[in-house]
Amino acid sequence: MSLRPKRDISSVSAPSSRSVRFRATPDTATGRLAALVDLTGFSSWARAAHPARVAFGPDRRLESVTSSLILGTTFTLQFGRASGGSDEGP
Repeated sequence: MSLRPKRDISSVSAPSSRSVRFRATPDTATGRLAALVDLTGFSSWARAAHPARVAFGPDRRLESVTSSLILGTTFTLQFGRASGGSDEGP
């Protein structure tokens, strides 16, 4: 019986962390903070000419991310409070 892995794991790259900087400004329609973020450094599906829109709730916590991707795909991620959680932040 062989104990060697079927795949050489030394060639698998580990995920890297990246910083994102943006300037959030009040959205004219809602008054909530929003910003545009270029996600091309994170996803090959992102389009530089169509940055993602990040929106923040009245408590300034991230509320949603919407991005127009290649092939006509739109990605929307909405965040909500965990049930039973406290309103006090970490």
